[in-house]
Amino acid sequence: MTVAKLPRVNEYQGVAGPMAFAIKFQFLASADISVSLRDPAGVEQAPSAGAFIISGGNGATGQVSFTGSTAGYTVVIRGRTEISQKTEYPYGNNFPSANHERAVDRAAMIDQEQQDQIDETKRRALMVPAGSDVGDIRPEPQTVIAFDDNRVPYPRPIGSFPVGPSGPANSTFTQLAQLKAADPTNGSFIRADATNPGTYTLVQGDFSADANDLDVVALAGVPTNQAAAVQDTSLYVPTFDKLSRTIVGQAYDAIETGGYDTKGIGGGRYNRLTGAGPFIATRWRRQSRNGQWFEKDERVTDVTHFGAKGDGSDSTAAMLAAFAWLNEREGRTLNVPRGSFVFSQDLRVTSHFASIIGEGKSASMLSGRQGAKIVLGTAIITGYEPDGRPIRTADGKVLFPRLHGIGVKPDGATSQKCIYLENCDNALLSELDVGPFSISNNAIVDGISTNWVQWTSLEHVFTNVNNFALDINLKWETDENEDHFFINACQLYIGKQPSIGAIPACIRILREPNRSAPFWNFHIFGRTHFLGWKAADNPVPGGPIDTSGIQLQSPNDGGIHGTLAGFSIDECFFEDVTYPIDMKRKLGDGANEGCSLKVSNTTFMRGAIAIWGRDSTKQFVALDGCEFVDMSAVVEKVTLNAGNRNRRHNTPIFDTEGFFGKHRYVYLDSMEGVTWYAEGVATVTSGATEVSISYALSAQYGYEVVTDLLVPNWATSVGMDNPTPTSATIRFGTAAPTGARVRWRVKIS
Repeated sequence: MTVAKLPRVNEYQGVAGPMAFAIKFQFLASADISVSLRDPAGVEQAPSAGAFIISGGNGATGQVSFTGSTAGYTVVIRGRTEISQKTEYPYGNNFPSANHERAVDRAAMIDQEQQDQIDETKRRALMVPAGSDVGDIRPEPQTVIAFDDNRVPYPRPIGSFPVGPSGPANSTFTQLAQLKAADPTNGSFIRADATNPGTYTLVQGDFSADANDLDVVALAGVPTNQAAAVQDTSLYVPTFDKLSRTIVGQAYDAIETGGYDTKGIGGGRYNRLTGAGPFIATRWRRQSRNGQWFEKDERVTDVTHFGAKGDGSDSTAAMLAAFAWLNEREGRTLNVPRGSFVFSQDLRVTSHFASIIGEGKSASMLSGRQGAKIVLGTAIITGYEPDGRPIRTADGKVLFPRLHGIGVKPDGATSQKCIYLENCDNALLSELDVGPFSISNNAIVDGISTNWVQWTSLEHVFTNVNNFALDINLKWETDENEDHFFINACQLYIGKQPSIGAIPACIRILREPNRSAPFWNFHIFGRTHFLGWKAADNPVPGGPIDTSGIQLQSPNDGGIHGTLAGFSIDECFFEDVTYPIDMKRKLGDGANEGCSLKVSNTTFMRGAIAIWGRDSTKQFVALDGCEFVDMSAVVEKVTLNAGNRNRRHNTPIFDTEGFFGKHRYVYLDSMEGVTWYAEGVATVTSGATEVSISYALSAQYGYEVVTDLLVPNWATSVGMDNPTPTSATIRFGTAAPTGARVRWRVKIS
């Protein structure tokens, strides 16, 4: 075989629970693999015996499977091939290629691993320029390693540095090289200020990346009686994670950072804590070298201030800290800058009036790994009713959370929800991009799911998934209060390939068993677009897949439930949705859901039955100004109250069960191709007591004849006998005078 030129070390962020981590390089035997756990301080330790199993190898890749949690650690997998040569060919025997090749592979693996170890040693060692020879630097007592003007290291006795004016804390170094020699990564000193006698200057350098990076020159360490001389009350610190190595004088009430742990990413202001404490260190609250506490307590900050990079790497710890800061006080705003921020645990909002705002739904992306999602609210159960219903307290709801201008998608091929609204009211979701870039056939992804919420608004939300774009759960609880949804100018798409056997929906409304309260006040308007999976163009194995637009689902609990009330759809577009309004397919046996909807100015294009129900005596739809284009039929088992300007185009069937009198039409031109009324003027023969009229209506029964006598001074009663879809007889109580005429109108009652 060949041995790929790959690093023979893999590192992974640990997770809570069992997990298999891939060994991406080839190896021969389990004994050739070293596994360790590195804590946040960089200390590595071997896992306990039996904590993991190594599989694969024999010239191929493999995996390390942990049986327990690795959360909080970095899992480090290294190749450590035994340095030996075990192949021997006795004189005169065969020379098998497989044995020879395995021996060569072992040698190549050993070479690669030794090169990795050499590179790691060079990164950690103190090196001199190529071609230099400074001799041995012996570890003499009371000496430090210093650098001369040519940056060459040499031993120097402690106390041999030039000493300047004394300050209240440290000695003064007159040259930058001397400052670096004192602390190559974070040198600092305090000296008396000759220009302003009685005040002091802190000079601090960060030499971890740039040999001449002098970051801080500021007044600090000022005695109490000289504090008034300090003009700037904030101190610059290169990165927040280095605050523990920085001396901050009492005169400073804030620090300004150039980054969180990387310069240029997450810089911000942190204010001094002045309370009695005790204070707990977090990613937004830390202590300086001389014991001063500082924290991020502004109303607005962004996720990079907690260490999130936005480069696609796992930022779970930083994102959890950012949300903890958001939840610590009401009314805070957490900004998400441009980038891809990956997290592997749920990020939950639990404070009132909290906002998460990005720079645009395609620019600021939150990517949930291993099923992790964004959660608004917290549904803590406080008890149970005798019949099993959970009890929650209404005052425990999270109020007015907001998501704006971000994208939320799965990172990987895991079945999951993207956004979950749980026990929150007045949530506003706007300018969002929800759903995966690509998806596995076996992964089932929902866009936005809800549980126990009210007054929820979605504005300009683009959701593209393969199961439910919006999933609303009507729970059976002590307080059944899912109401008041407002959806404006959204795109609810089933644009990713559904799984085999699925019945996906742009909006699913699920009623739990025994739930009795209806779902009130649901409005969809403003050019909202429903798009179904185009099964004809994109067949699914085991298909076809039929999509619902608005899908009502209920259990097999029988009885009549008033599920939907005050439900309106206005100025929307259903495209390639098999059953746009589906109140039948997923109803449980015996469940009759009472529903009342109003649909206006909406187009239904390319599908089967536009409005599909189970029982026309319990499900009603008011229809006004709608277009039906390339549909198989308009309605089945739903009673319509049709208004004006409804039209059919290449939609041959109005009602799959035939046109009966169950539908009512308010306006005369309600449906193209259907005659709702007829009118005319009939001449009555002198002396006659009746006259026959003929016409052609679309209904089979239920007529109303309206007449006007056109001859003055003819006082008579008027009646109608035996009306049919094509004729009726008008009878008069007295004989008709000469020239008598009657104006008649017949319409569906």
